[in-house]
Amino acid sequence: MSSTKTYSAIITDIGKAKIVSAIAQGKKVNILTLAVGDGNGGYYIPEPDMKNLKRQVWSGPVQRYEIMPESPNVIEVKAIIPYNIGGFTTARQS
Repeated sequence: MSSTKTYSAIITDIGKAKIVSAIAQGKKVNILTLAVGDGNGGYYIPEPDMKNLKRQVWSGPVQRYEIMPESPNVIEVKAIIPYNIGGFTTARQS
């Protein structure tokens, strides 16, 4: 049996409202900052109604983002997290 822990992001209800507002006003949405948390030592699945990360440990500029050609509803966002922050990896065990 294999166990996989993955990390992902969601758009919160607040984020969705901002996107809808920007679209209604004919404006672009610029993703400028990425924030990460460590879950306060535990794994959890983010919920759309959250207003904060569980123990945010870093926030910094987005280096690049692009709409994925194979999934136009998916945006890949990349940022460089300093080496001394976290230890955020995807663990795969067999």
